[in-house]
Amino acid sequence: MAGLDSLSKDALTLSPDERVALAQRLLVSVEPNPSPEVDVAWENEILRRIAEFDSGRVQPISADSVFARLREIAPNEMVIQSRPLFIATEWSSRYCSKL
Repeated sequence: MAGLDSLSKDALTLSPDERVALAQRLLVSVEPNPSPEVDVAWENEILRRIAEFDSGRVQPISADSVFARLREIAPNEMVIQSRPLFIATEWSSRYCSKL
């Protein structure tokens, strides 16, 4: 684990943008490659949710409310609350203009 500790220490010296890029690369390296059908299903679900929001059928919930509710539901679990972090991915380039 000494290598992992050293690597983590080095990674924390990177800028926030560089850490996000590194995190994305690490996630991609361990995530299974979804089938095209799964990608299409998620794209459709994302577009459906955006349409519901845009039409007013659903209302946004603040992150503070979500984290407060999580602390109520699971008071003994660690709930990380931090500023929103947006990881640039293929999804973001595809859907940012729709948000």
